[in-house]
Amino acid sequence: MADKPILFSGDMVRALLDGRKTQTRRVITKAAAHDALATFCADFLTLPGNRDLLPVNAVPGDRLWVRERFAVSGIGWGKKPSEAIGGRVHFHADSDHGWQSYWGNWRPSIHMPRWASRLTLTVTQVRVERLQDIRREDAIAEGCPGYVSRDGEDGVSPEEEFHGLWESLNAERAPWSKNPWVAAYTFTVERQNIDTAPVAA
Repeated sequence: MADKPILFSGDMVRALLDGRKTQTRRVITKAAAHDALATFCADFLTLPGNRDLLPVNAVPGDRLWVRERFAVSGIGWGKKPSEAIGGRVHFHADSDHGWQSYWGNWRPSIHMPRWASRLTLTVTQVRVERLQDIRREDAIAEGCPGYVSRDGEDGVSPEEEFHGLWESLNAERAPWSKNPWVAAYTFTVERQNIDTAPVAA
């Protein structure tokens, strides 16, 4: 079992907290991975010894601690995140517009230290597939249940909602139309820091 960090946007953090998100897809970018995909089947990348070709080097049983946009006040105010142990952590995903304007020291998620994380994901499955191969149940697990208008005349399917979400996050580097190879990670969510979360047997 290994512990690894993983970044999520504010909207996706809220979906994790709400229990709506138990999957995430990450674009496969490494040239060696694409060479392997051109020669072997997609499952080749999930075999032991090949996981370093994946965007997140994780297999079932590994734990991922979520990095999100944050600030530290109190003891840690004004210090680097790595030096701010003991300060109070504030999470941008929890803030409304007034709170956002009040805290001017928001730090990017990439700088969140392990001790400040509040969400731990335990990986249960890793698949490699084309983005557009997503199934309805997977779109729902991505936090996209779809919706129907109040009058019941209009609506969006889970797949269509996920399509829109993907474009809002990845349109420039990996647009839906290019149908990129992705790694799909399924996980359980613990609302705890990784160092206090229970370890799976």
